[in-house]
Formats: sequence, structure tokens, C-alpha cells
Amino acid sequence: MESDSSDGATPYQTLVSSIKRPHGTDLGVKKRKKGVKICHKSKKIKHDVIMAPKGAISDEDISQSDSEDYTDPFYENLNYHLTENDIKIISTPSEPLLIPDHPLGHATMYPSPLPICPLSTDRQIYLKNKVMTRLSEYKLKHDTMTHNEPLSSTQCHLLSLFGRYTDVLYARETHERHIEVLEAIVAHLVSHVSKGRKLVIRNSKVSKLSDNEPPRDQGIVRPRVLILVPFRSSALRIIQLMGHLCGDVSHGRRLEEEFGCQGITDPTKPPEYRHLFEGNTDDCFKMGMALYSGTLRLFAPFYASDFIIASPLGLRTLVGSGGDYKREVDFLSSLEIVLLDQTEVFLMQNWSHVMSLLSSTHLKPRAMHGTDIRRVRNWALEELSKYYCQLIVCSQFLTPQIHSLFHSRATSRHHKIVITPLEYPGVLRHISHQTPQVFKRLPLCPLSDTFDERLTYFTDKILPDHVSGVRKRTLIFTPNYCDYLRVRNHLKEREIEFTHISEYSSTSQARRANSLFSQGQRDTLLLTERLMFFKCPRLPFASHLLLYGPPTFPHVYPQLLACVSRDKSATATCVYSREDALSLLRLLGPGHTDRLLNNKSNTHLVI
Repeated sequence: MESDSSDGATPYQTLVSSIKRPHGTDLGVKKRKKGVKICHKSKKIKHDVIMAPKGAISDEDISQSDSEDYTDPFYENLNYHLTENDIKIISTPSEPLLIPDHPLGHATMYPSPLPICPLSTDRQIYLKNKVMTRLSEYKLKHDTMTHNEPLSSTQCHLLSLFGRYTDVLYARETHERHIEVLEAIVAHLVSHVSKGRKLVIRNSKVSKLSDNEPPRDQGIVRPRVLILVPFRSSALRIIQLMGHLCGDVSHGRRLEEEFGCQGITDPTKPPEYRHLFEGNTDDCFKMGMALYSGTLRLFAPFYASDFIIASPLGLRTLVGSGGDYKREVDFLSSLEIVLLDQTEVFLMQNWSHVMSLLSSTHLKPRAMHGTDIRRVRNWALEELSKYYCQLIVCSQFLTPQIHSLFHSRATSRHHKIVITPLEYPGVLRHISHQTPQVFKRLPLCPLSDTFDERLTYFTDKILPDHVSGVRKRTLIFTPNYCDYLRVRNHLKEREIEFTHISEYSSTSQARRANSLFSQGQRDTLLLTERLMFFKCPRLPFASHLLLYGPPTFPHVYPQLLACVSRDKSATATCVYSREDALSLLRLLGPGHTDRLLNNKSNTHLVI
């Protein structure tokens, strides 16, 4: 159905003319039968078209018992019409506004340039009544209530931000506070989808009794919420909470079999490690979930799902890369909320997967997928979906990568807010014995030259004394795998005898490297932060510690210093640049960090 001229073309005509239709698909409303399958031509993946089961449109769903409040930001957000001038204004970065007395912590707000209600610190919550009731029951059952209140102060303020569809970067999600934050996030997601499904079901009921044109209340495809988590155990925790807030869960036994295998965690490991790696730590999975009449249907096909929960690696296997011809991204074209939980773990997995997935959202679909295009919202037809999508990012701490991702992908028309801790105590108090710690600052250079400058400084100024026999038994730590490869290649080129361990080393290789270093057959041991993060190994004692850069995770630093002997000649040396300010802040606290970054001297001693 192509028009001869693009002049005067409606959004309907523009979209239909640019989308390929599966063979035999009519542009009107096609009645789908149970068991019918639509196969995407560009990828050999079959998606079952699931209709609501018989009786899914219940009187309870259509009734006004949970009455609609049309002042709810849910309706205001989806019904707002963006003009071309609005889009130009949104594209202009706004000046940050500091909110030092925010109840959630140190808050930096980026106000929306559009006329939107100012972001206040009140605690008005926009949850559905049923979701609120079920959340209270869940907290009472699992003993997570605070002072017999259904919601804690943190949850109230978070839900107030989420309910106004503010883009939120919450960078103070400790493992003690994780469940508290997760309850608020999941309640918001379930409430949002419930409101959307109730609106669609009621409009479907009314349109059957009327000859008027049906209202536009949907996206181009059904999935509304994308949840990215690092492990199956993380997904299980969210799905179980979702099921309680929705009312019931289907395929619960299959969920336990595929996501509930309990892993064995060594009690001698640090508490941060035990909290993160308890349960199923498989990092390749994806699953769709559909909400039908108070039941959360698990393992639903993506095009019949409301929620999609996946790991970055699992979803990347389906989405592919930007240059791939056969890739499946249409189910990401109408997302209304994107959640990244435990985002700091993605840094230790593969950050490029996360960036690639987010760049694959809100693209123009290549097929109809059984869509009733008469009910698609105009802004979705005009390819403006990204301006109506809320981004929620949760992390234990803030890094330049996470900060950059948030500001580049938070494209909604609403306010943006970044929440960080009020203070950083550092981890020096967790060091078992006092070892002189020398911090050496790189000479000032352009950001693009920092990587090469760091290698040159490290190999010319730091390393020679430790590989020439002057200082033996040296442990070299690299914060990422690329740095590990560069240092390893340098040692090989200089024909220096050393041993090395990375996250890819087998158990036998790690034992052999530790044995060679412990017995003195090799004076240098090279390792990575990802090894410390995923395996938390017991390292042999060393006389000297060299850090190619400060670690990303602060708890790794005391573990490394615990490997340094208590001899008076023992040393620990860390190379840093001004770009490492956030990492230093987590390690040393604000006092030492300010001195390291602003003093004229490039060498500093911390005891």
C-alpha cells in the first residue's frame, strides 16, 4: 500500500508503506487462531501468537473498583504529543542542578527543558491499589517491613520518582539495601504494565460494542518493559517478586528447574561475593513474561509478552550486531521502561553487549507481527518512542562508563536524576595490616593518549626495579583484560620470566602459576580484576604489589593488600590518573582523593 507522493501522508500510511508484511497478512485486523505461528523471514525463529485465554477479559478487569485517576503521570506521559520544536529542545543538554538535602542521598538533577511539573521531594506514590496491597503482604511475609510501615522512606521516595517517569540513576545499591530497592522497582514495573493492560482490555471491550474507530492505546509491538540482570539468580529474585505482585505465576516448576539451582558459596569468601554469587550464576538466558488476568505467564513468546527479562549475553545472541542482516530487534521497538539492575556487574562481563542492546531499542520494525495498526499511538508511528521510554539504572557505585551510558540513553522528555552516596568512607579501615601505599600520578595528557601514556610510564618508571632482581616476588594487578594483555605482551617482548592468571585460566593453570610464584621459580605474577571478581582466589604472599590502575570494585583493594607480606621492605604502588577520580574516591575517601588529585607532587604516600 504505497502512496504516489509522500506529501500529506499520514503516520499510518508512512509506517505501512515501509514495513514488510508476512505472506498473507491483511492490513486490517486479522483474527488470530490458537496455534497459529508467524515466522519472521529474516531469521528462522518462530513466535507463537498467544491470545488472551478464554475469560481473560474479566468483570474485575473492566470494573472501576481500582478507579482510574487521569491525573496519574501514566496517562499524561503516554498521551503527550511532542512537536518538532519539543524534540529540538530535548536534544539540548540541560544544566545540572545539585540537591544536597535530597532524602535519597547526594542528588544531581537535570531538569527537562519542556514545561513539566518541577521535581519535588514529596512522597506521592502512583501505584495501583492492588499492587500496593500485595507488596505490603509480601513485605510482611518476608519480614522486610520497617517499623510496621508498608513502605520504607527510601521506597517512598524512589516510587515517587518512578511514578513521575523520571529517568533515574541510583548509584548506591549496596547488597544490604538491594532487596529494599528491588521491591520498589518491581512494584513500579508491575503497576505500569497493569495500567496499560487494563486500558487495552477495557478499550477492546468498549470497541466491540461501538462502531467508532478504536482508541490508540498500544505500541507497535506488545513488549513494554525490558529488564537486564547479570545472572539467573538475579532474574529469579525479580520474577518471584513479580509473581506475588501480579497475583499468581504459571510454569513455576519450570522456573525453579531452570533458574533455581542453588550454587555452593564458600563461607570464607567476603560477604559481597557470597551475596552476588549465591544461586544460579549462569549469565546466558532470556525469557518473556505476559500478564493475563492477574497471572504472570512465564516463558511466553517475546511478541506476546509484556516483560522481557534477560542477561546482556543471552539477549545479544538473538539481537546480534548492528551490521548483521539476520537479526531480531522488532520486539524492542515499543519499550516504555528499561531497567538495568546490578549494572556494575556488567562491567565485569561484557560492557559492549549492554551498549549494543540499548542501541537496538526503538528501531523501526521490519514486520507487522499481527499488530492492529489502528490502535497504535501516533508517536509510535512517527518513530518517537524513545522520548516516551523511562530508563532506570541501579548500581553499587558510579563509574564513567555507567555515567556515560545513562546520559546518552536517557532520552525521555522527563527530568533526569543521579543519586550517589552522601559520603565515601573508603576501604582503608578494612586493611588488616599497615603497608606503605605509594600512589604515582601520570603526567597530564589528552584523554585519547591516556592508555598509551599509562603503559609507557608503567614500563619505564615502575616496572624496571621489579624485574631486574632488585625487588623480587612482585604481584602485578591490572583492572581490565586489555591492560592485562598489554602488560603481558610487554613482559614477553622483554623476555622476562613471569607467570600469569586471568579469568580464562583453568583451575590447573591457576594452581601451577601460584605454585611457581610461591616456590620462587617465578618472581612476577600477573593477574586481572575480573579474576578477583569472579573467583576471589586465595593468592600467594608477595613482597611487592604493583597496581596498573586502581580497581573498579573497592573490596578488591583490601584483598590485594592482604597478600603483601608484613616485612618492612614490603611496598604497594598504584599508578593513577585524574580520570580515576571515582575509583580513588571509593578506595581512599574524599580527603586522600582530593590530595592525590590537586597537589602539585605526583607521588603520594598513604599509610
